[in-house]
Amino acid sequence: MWHVLGTSCHRNLVVKPGNVAAERSSNVTLQCAKGDGKILSWQLNYTVVNSGYEPNIEYPRHSVLRHEGHYDLFIRNLQLKDAGRYKCSYTYNFQATAEIVVIGE
Repeated sequence: MWHVLGTSCHRNLVVKPGNVAAERSSNVTLQCAKGDGKILSWQLNYTVVNSGYEPNIEYPRHSVLRHEGHYDLFIRNLQLKDAGRYKCSYTYNFQATAEIVVIGE
């Protein structure tokens, strides 16, 4: 139950996350891959939610799904506090951002 709205990204990422509007309590996946298997990290509003090596214990519903060079961010049971700008990055030169908007009370 989500709609791709668009994204801001750097050309060196093979798969870039798209903006999402999703209902509260749903699950959301943001996709990201650099193409060479390099480890990517995820941030929410400039706070690291997963470094690519280990999760941030303050974000227990956020996990990274690793497969075929992808480092997709999976958020289960979406809450209002999960809304914001997410950034997938390897270095400053390899990054992409997407917004999550949470719909519902």
